[in-house]
Formats: sequence, C-alpha cells, structure tokens
Amino acid sequence: MDPNVNKGLQIACMACGIASIPGSCGYGVVGLALGIAALVMANKISAQTGGELAGMSKAGKICGMVGMILSILAIVGFILMFALGLASGMSSY
Repeated sequence: MDPNVNKGLQIACMACGIASIPGSCGYGVVGLALGIAALVMANKISAQTGGELAGMSKAGKICGMVGMILSILAIVGFILMFALGLASGMSSY
C-alpha cells in the first residue's frame, strides 16, 4: 500500500461501508447512499494506489456492496408490501 494514500479516506470508506449495513434496515435509502459513497471512495483509493486495495478500504468496499444489496432488497420489499396492500382493498376505508 502506498504510504501517500490518505488514511482518512480509508477510514471514511470503511465507516460508510459498515454504516450502510444497518442503514439498509430502514427504508433502504440511507444504506444505499452510504454504500455508494463507500464504493466511490474505494475506487478513488484504488486509483491512487494503482489498482490495489488493502485493509480498511477493502473492508469498506465489501461492506458497502453488502449494504447496497440489502438496501435494494429492502426497497423492493417495501414496494411489494405497498402494492399488495393496495391490491387487497384496504385503501377503500
């Protein structure tokens, strides 16, 4: 790992990646935004180091991807619940 890489950027990447997992438990938008931020930071670190990730930046990228997948599943689940609720006739009250 290049010593000139910003350690603060690596820590921010890991923090966003880890925070995207519990952030996906809400409506999914927070987890999705944090996951995208972690991936953008990981790509920036990868560009600075010549294509290699290690340690905190690799953990941030993996956790960011997991958080994004969970967020997308949560968003799809909420859309399905809303659509099934409308289809069941509960909105006629």
